[in-house]
Amino acid sequence: MENLYRSENRTLIDGEDAFQWYLKLAGGGNNDGQFILGNYYMNGIGTKKDEEKHFSEWNDFSLSLVVSIPVVERKWK
Repeated sequence: MENLYRSENRTLIDGEDAFQWYLKLAGGGNNDGQFILGNYYMNGIGTKKDEEKHFSEWNDFSLSLVVSIPVVERKWK
């Protein structure tokens, strides 16, 4: 996100600003936000490295994927 432009102002977003945006997305249950926030914690982008939070965000992300996969019930004859 650091390389993306912010709306129409065309100003670059730094790592700390991007971290705050992904923190808001992840807090709202956004899968992409949870995954990227986990990467930010792992690599110390916009925040200090935190392995516990890294695994927590990735765990939330992986659980959200499992929950979103539709379960098809097979009827045996």
